[in-house]
Amino acid sequence: MDNYERQQFEDAHDNNIRLFNEAEQIINDYRREANQKTSQLVDYVSSFYQNLPDGVPRNLSFQFEEKFNEYDRVLKKKEEELEVARDEERRDFNQKMEW
Repeated sequence: MDNYERQQFEDAHDNNIRLFNEAEQIINDYRREANQKTSQLVDYVSSFYQNLPDGVPRNLSFQFEEKFNEYDRVLKKKEEELEVARDEERRDFNQKMEW
């Protein structure tokens, strides 16, 4: 392998790793935003119920938390898929560099 090919492989690898890192950041941003919005929604709904004679139902936040946890599981699965793809990229790159 000549220097030009090596540089091409390195540039492609660096770009792929950057894309994986960006995707991971997007997932983290989605998680943070979902958590914030879920908390805001629970607060809003709770304040609505506080004005009613029966008050806030005991399991009200449970339903929101359950949905958030479901969403969080989906995001964790995506993170795992990203990590597998990142590992494959590293293996492929290392194999190419051994030529």
